[in-house]
Amino acid sequence: MEDIIFVKRSSHSQLRTFKKAVIKLELKNGRFIISDVVAKALEVDNNDGLMFCFNQKAKTAFVLKDNEDDAFKLSRKDPHTLRFSSKNLMQFFDDTFGLLETGKSSFVFSVELQPNEKGLHKVALA
Repeated sequence: MEDIIFVKRSSHSQLRTFKKAVIKLELKNGRFIISDVVAKALEVDNNDGLMFCFNQKAKTAFVLKDNEDDAFKLSRKDPHTLRFSSKNLMQFFDDTFGLLETGKSSFVFSVELQPNEKGLHKVALA
């Protein structure tokens, strides 16, 4: 029994360990995972909506709360994250940041907690 070493998980999800405002994008299924810090800054929760806008020349994106019918509706799968899927939006992220060229399958984007003068929160590749 002295030679046995027990190993346990130290965290249940990598995203839960982030103490930062981040959005994770998984390319395989176009899933966007919103950290709780971002959700609080944008004042969104389950069934709320988000809208994204892009400046592809400057390689920047922005996010804001939006509850119009065409917004991306969030769902809460656990107490720490919100999520939604959109392959169309994933394509805009790829066109703006050149994601597919890297060969990676997931990406983390930082989100500024303070909005700019137009109420948009800047999103940047972390």
